Amino acid sequence: MECSSSQDISKPPSEIFPFLYAWENLPLWITEFKRFEPLTGEEGEIGSTSWVHLTYGSYSFKMKQEIINYVDDQTLDIIWSNSILQMHRSFDVTEEAAGQSKLQSQLVLMPRSFWGSLCLPFLAKTIRKYQIRNMERLKDALEVVIMS
Repeated sequence: MECSSSQDISKPPSEIFPFLYAWENLPLWITEFKRFEPLTGEEGEIGSTSWVHLTYGSYSFKMKQEIINYVDDQTLDIIWSNSILQMHRSFDVTEEAAGQSKLQSQLVLMPRSFWGSLCLPFLAKTIRKYQIRNMERLKDALEVVIMS
């Protein structure tokens, strides 16, 4: 399952990226986010890993996060995985006009087990809805936090 969305943001890429991967900002735009536990590496570094605790409806679970690609102020690729599913999240920022950027996000969800294959068709609509909503929340959070 793939889902993508984009937002025009009235901030330059140099202000978007530090906000995007800082774990303390995740609750501002990912409503399902509950807690972050660093495991290895420095925050925002390629290869760094952590546990991300999430809640969808009445279900709580954790996913291992690994940053697999980072290009200063341009690209961030993250893998979230557990024994059932793997999510590859990509964020790309391009500078448009002075002080304006386009943030594009893509989410690719893949089953990692028989149970993941069974669940994926039921989860797809909900995950797409969350992806679009979270991107809108990200834009709002960037506007509020960076302006203050």
